[in-house]
Amino acid sequence: MGVEKPKPIGGVWLTIKTFVNGGASGMLATCAIQPIDMIKVFTEHGVEKRCSSYKTVLHERLDE
Repeated sequence: MGVEKPKPIGGVWLTIKTFVNGGASGMLATCAIQPIDMIKVFTEHGVEKRCSSYKTVLHERLDE
């Protein structure tokens, strides 16, 4: 029966939102972007070993 206190805007979620977003982006980069980048680098360096396609690079890496 008194005056109600206003609720804080955002609360805990506002504080940890940046950490959650950063963690999610790091996991996405590790799981999706890094393997694609590794194939690109192996293909670029595979020119010296006469690897002209990503399939050749993948077969060489899997055979090691």
